[in-house]
Amino acid sequence: MQALCARRAGLPAAEARFVRLPIQPGGRLRHSLGIIFMLASAGTASAQQHPPSARAAVTIVRRFVAAETTFAPDRARSFLSGCEDGGADDQQVTTSVHFLTPVAHRDTMSVAVIYQVAGRFWSDDPHRAVHYAHFERQPSADTVSYAVFVDRHGRRWIDCGYFGINHVAASHLARYVKGFDDSSLVAWRTARLPLR
Repeated sequence: MQALCARRAGLPAAEARFVRLPIQPGGRLRHSLGIIFMLASAGTASAQQHPPSARAAVTIVRRFVAAETTFAPDRARSFLSGCEDGGADDQQVTTSVHFLTPVAHRDTMSVAVIYQVAGRFWSDDPHRAVHYAHFERQPSADTVSYAVFVDRHGRRWIDCGYFGINHVAASHLARYVKGFDDSSLVAWRTARLPLR
């Protein structure tokens, strides 16, 4: 095996350690450099592709859900990465939320959340109608899986997926009860949701 040395190339001795590379017949220098580049890239990729801890993932999802269910869509959106608009016209009226055990993937930690939903809420312009708020009873369980990842700066984000910011706690809708039409008020009372 031959070597190209900085001294032979006429460079100062201080630069010799940076220039010394093996030269082998048959173009093996290119092959060696390719392997070095792949190993360096693999090291960098693995450093950036680790999932956050389960505790950290649950913490950010809890903060997102707290903002979402208290009718603070802008605050909820601040936890999401890659979303242009996560808002929705209709809101799923939520009576309780349950967080499942996080599941680790290659570069994300998934946290599934089960929302117990009493029904659907929407409103019209309160200046145009006395009965501007509406509620339709549709009891269900809505499960959403949130994927949490760490960016290259070490910040945790929820990856924008196929979900909207559309769950609101029933207690945060009590102020709309006075604007319900008759059928909505009956449905709200049947679901035993807070009136104040």
